[in-house]
Amino acid sequence: EATTGGSAALFYKKEHRIDIAPRENLWLSSHGDLGSFSMEMRLSPLVVREGAVLFSRIGYLSGAKNGLEIKVQHGRVSACFYGMFKDNEGNRVNKTVSARTPLAAKRWQHYVLSYDRVTGKLSQIIDGREESAVFMTETGEPSEGAQGPTFAGSDMPKTVIAKDYSGYLDEFRISYRPFDELKQTSDLAS
Repeated sequence: EATTGGSAALFYKKEHRIDIAPRENLWLSSHGDLGSFSMEMRLSPLVVREGAVLFSRIGYLSGAKNGLEIKVQHGRVSACFYGMFKDNEGNRVNKTVSARTPLAAKRWQHYVLSYDRVTGKLSQIIDGREESAVFMTETGEPSEGAQGPTFAGSDMPKTVIAKDYSGYLDEFRISYRPFDELKQTSDLAS
């Protein structure tokens, strides 16, 4: 079963998942400003499992939890940023954005997590509908001191996809552009 191309990854046992080792000079191992980005995937969960992790890039080398985790919380997709943004005083802060609509079992859904470095807009889009958005700026308003997301220090943890997830995943990708730009130039972001 797949959305396009005739195949998709199926995860049906608790130990099924993908581990990706970090490599220098890639977005997942970067320690500078990550700039604008979109992470997207198509998913069709067999069951909506609480705590299932769709994507995780979490490290602890700095002594604190740092990174990004996209997971199921309360039946909804949540993107949890741990210490990736800094407040006006330079302190690392945590931020979670959660979808309003519950995740549906046995139905294909297109999920996008997007950050626009120019405006500071951090948003989740499911099936083309914006589910949640916040402006990661000094004032909470667009473009007013947009914060640059970063992974802390020299931490290079492995990336994990589909931990404790039961279902299909297809067309996973990370792009260096926010969703609004991406959907204008690609057939995937729709």
